[in-house]
Amino acid sequence: MVDITLNTSYMFSAQLAGYIDYIKSRATMPVNFEIADPKGNKYAFAFPQLEVSEANHPDGGGNDTITILINYNHIKVSPTITHTLIKTGA
Repeated sequence: MVDITLNTSYMFSAQLAGYIDYIKSRATMPVNFEIADPKGNKYAFAFPQLEVSEANHPDGGGNDTITILINYNHIKVSPTITHTLIKTGA
């Protein structure tokens, strides 16, 4: 059994604006992202159902750089983690 939480930080933009309704409603949403290590191995993470557990509301104006921290809980459906190995040799 694993308890997965995800913490993200966004600079306010058109991309973040799409998350505002999820923050207000606590509706579940999917989140997918990839990471890579220095050797070229890649890892893809697919979280089909995340629920916002905590999020501050952005505040600022005019020329301020506005960021928001969102904490999620993964619920009900298992995530998928895919590891892509680097090719060695020819």
